[in-house]
Amino acid sequence: MANYTTTITNEGAALLASVIANQGTLTFNEFCFPENDYTGQESTLTEGTFLGVFITASAAASVIDSTTIKASAQFDNSTITGNHDLYSIGIVGTDGNTTALIAVCTTTDPDVIREPLTGTSTYAFNVNLSVSDTSQIT
Repeated sequence: MANYTTTITNEGAALLASVIANQGTLTFNEFCFPENDYTGQESTLTEGTFLGVFITASAAASVIDSTTIKASAQFDNSTITGNHDLYSIGIVGTDGNTTALIAVCTTTDPDVIREPLTGTSTYAFNVNLSVSDTSQIT
């Protein structure tokens, strides 16, 4: 399993700050899995610039403690054609008004998501996001 470094995007930081300030609800919509290597520019990416996605998966999230949010997604490879190097993972969320690319996880030694040859494989991803304060996030 590859080791991924997670960066909260500028767009994601603005959404998180708004949710915290307004005691809002943050919903994690999906994880996006592209083959692109975005190393070095993750913080400036937006939902519109995160391209090359070969599959998306519904996300779920929960508050772990006063400064940690855990986001998770799971998918299987039943609809995947070809093998895909997984350099990046995008985490998309919304406050009900604004949808944003909250964070990008990257690696230089990617996992490979393989097409099914003899059976279906399931892939699960968990990401812990550190924020200043989760007390106002639901």
